[in-house]
Amino acid sequence: MARLVIGCELGKQPTAEKAVSALESWGAVRLLETLWLLSTKLDGRYVCSALQDIVEERDSVVVFELHEGSRWSAAGGSEAGTEWLRAQIGEHP
Repeated sequence: MARLVIGCELGKQPTAEKAVSALESWGAVRLLETLWLLSTKLDGRYVCSALQDIVEERDSVVVFELHEGSRWSAAGGSEAGTEWLRAQIGEHP
């Protein structure tokens, strides 16, 4: 199971709504306004490509993988997002 961090900087509202709908349909959890967390069987490259198909050319998408035991720290992120990090990655040191 891949544990992905997905960042999206989106311009137009309809495009942003489509991207959010896709992320939510995959079960992603929002950590920050433009930062999502996802545990999935999908490949990170697939997720990035699928989002690029939805967003405008000038929008930005980045996807990278976290691993169990990765070091992390969060301040001001959503409770759901920090709970995801604890459950999927482990307690932060």
